[in-house]
Amino acid sequence: MHSSFNGDGTIEDRILQARDTVYEDELFHELVREARAIASFGVTTRQNLIQIPASDNLEILLDLVDTDENTSEPEHGISQQGTSIAEGLAHTIRILLAYAHRQNLRRRTQLPLPLTPKTRPVPEHQLIRPALAYIKHMSQVRWLQSLLEDLFGVLQSAGVKPPAYTARIFSTGMQSHSSPTPAVENLVGQFLTPLLSTFNGKILTPRGSFSIAIHTNLSSPPFGTTFEMSFNMPKYPDLESPGKLSHREEVEAAITHLLLLDVVFTISSNSSLKPECDNDPAKRTWEAIYPQHGELLIPTPKPNSEKRKKLKIVLSRHELSLEIYTVRCIDGTGRGNWEMPSYHSMPHTWKPSPISGPPKPPSLMDFVSKVSSS
Repeated sequence: MHSSFNGDGTIEDRILQARDTVYEDELFHELVREARAIASFGVTTRQNLIQIPASDNLEILLDLVDTDENTSEPEHGISQQGTSIAEGLAHTIRILLAYAHRQNLRRRTQLPLPLTPKTRPVPEHQLIRPALAYIKHMSQVRWLQSLLEDLFGVLQSAGVKPPAYTARIFSTGMQSHSSPTPAVENLVGQFLTPLLSTFNGKILTPRGSFSIAIHTNLSSPPFGTTFEMSFNMPKYPDLESPGKLSHREEVEAAITHLLLLDVVFTISSNSSLKPECDNDPAKRTWEAIYPQHGELLIPTPKPNSEKRKKLKIVLSRHELSLEIYTVRCIDGTGRGNWEMPSYHSMPHTWKPSPISGPPKPPSLMDFVSKVSSS
């Protein structure tokens, strides 16, 4: 933002320059007022500088400088994305200030409120908060997209292909207004409302699905971004939806846990549906004893044997690992008092490969089928 007054030039140029200078000074004054009000977001002010931590790797600096001051900096240190964000933010705060002027004019043309002995506070204009909410919201949306792509990529590398999810960014849409307010003001007013984006998808479990709604609101309490998560897992009716979460670590853990349960159910259901299982006296089907831990059991070929094979699955956004154990169970279904990795059994891992390299390892179901018959 630039502020100066140059005595040279024609009268018309001097009038325009004076108008722009007053406008820029007012704009920065309102920005400082709002910055002090939202100090809890990490926004700091000093002299003619406002420092805003916008997102993970983005920091915004608003500085009031004179037009005659040489502020040129090396262009090699500024990315194209950073330049676009700076230009977009510069246009945004000016549009929002003009919108605030329109709202003030409309309020002053209405009947005044009754007089009171107390002075009514003048709220700060919303100039920084809408732009900051947009940047933070898009940062959370991109993070969630990256998480789902990583998890689905890991599952696809193991030959497990869950259905694709659908995303609706800024799904609130334009609301209809019956008021005579101009359409442009209605459009800008939508930018001041809480932001919402939704992600919906199905899983391999029949009638299983998930829904994630990202809410971002910096205009009124509660401030910040929340993830509202809803899971539908008929196979495990005791699984409760996480509800509203605020931290990325919690969201990642919840989604990973849901997909882990989906993989466990897929293994147990596919092994029990094979025709050869009906002719096997040992009924060698994988039983999900502790699905929340990714653990399944299968009996050994020897009848009346306490030894069983246990399959342990671990899922993360980076890999899917599987390991086989030999356990001796007390009751045949619970955790045993003796457990050790099976002989010649190394953890088998699937990771997404960005490039075509050596032959792909066997799929998860092929590997499980091979272990079941051994």
